[in-house]
Amino acid sequence: MELQACALCDCRILPSNDSREHIIPQALGGRKKVLGFICRNCNNNRGNSWDAALAAELNWFCVALNVSRERGAPPKQRVKGLAGQNIWLHADGSMTLDEPLVTVEKTDSGRRFLLKPQSMAEARKKLREIQKKHAEIDVEKELANAVINAVRPGVIYTTFAFCGELGGRSLVKTAMAMAYDMGIESHACDFALRYLRDSNAAPALAEFYIRDFVLNRPSQRLINSVTVTADPRKNTLIAYVEYFGVVRYVVHLSQTYSGPPKHCTYAIDTKTGRPADLHVDLNLSDNEHAASLADETGDESRFPELFQYAMPIALKSLYAREDEHAMRIAIGISLVIRRGFPGVKSAESKK
Repeated sequence: MELQACALCDCRILPSNDSREHIIPQALGGRKKVLGFICRNCNNNRGNSWDAALAAELNWFCVALNVSRERGAPPKQRVKGLAGQNIWLHADGSMTLDEPLVTVEKTDSGRRFLLKPQSMAEARKKLREIQKKHAEIDVEKELANAVINAVRPGVIYTTFAFCGELGGRSLVKTAMAMAYDMGIESHACDFALRYLRDSNAAPALAEFYIRDFVLNRPSQRLINSVTVTADPRKNTLIAYVEYFGVVRYVVHLSQTYSGPPKHCTYAIDTKTGRPADLHVDLNLSDNEHAASLADETGDESRFPELFQYAMPIALKSLYAREDEHAMRIAIGISLVIRRGFPGVKSAESKK
């Protein structure tokens, strides 16, 4: 059996250095993997750079939808409240203030400790830590006087920046992995390979918003998908990658393809990770093909339409979990430690 070469570094792939490469990154809910595509070293390095950059760009959607992943819940996402405060959005629907847990202020008579823990258990733990140096603290008394406030910032806002250079390379790698899984050797993806290996090569991908390739787009679910179409009549090997309804890219894998015709889609429901039945018509006209190669298919006027489709679905999912899960509490405790005076006085709670 002929040994395969890594698609990214050309080293021979052996059982000792083979890797299970996710087609769609696992951070975005991908489950399907391919063997013999890239070596373990490239899998680790590109995962920590390309895939990590893409995951960071799309993490708001991952958190809002609580994307089903093989390696646990999505990491918390920083957003801002209307008043400008930094807030952490969690996949369980809760929010916590991004503020120091304990701050210390010097006063004329001593020190004031301001605590803003996120649970009573955390409050008790921190108070006991302070008690080790200040034995006069009555932990249970302070907890009894604590004021509990739910973190409800009202309007929150965030910004989006999709598929920068590193994220774009992850997206092209996904298209190549899908082609490989369909039986198309990596060297046949010559146009994409040049882009991934040479920082000066022409981009192999372009935003595509001028029409919708998905024929049966669901109205209440967001789908992550990759489609590859091989057309030897036109000598084209093209992919379409879509994430969360708003990231839509055509990837040019090759313009000299001469293998058999092929067409396949891998799609997953972002909330469950289960396969989704998605029909994608990736039959570009000659004009569309040329326009995408020239990066002229990213019609920004379509952006509001894409977000009007995707955001209500994401927010509905987030709000449903918020209703089911009481907002994580923010407890405010103020301790005044006075020099030369026994006992601890509890000031009013601060938030």
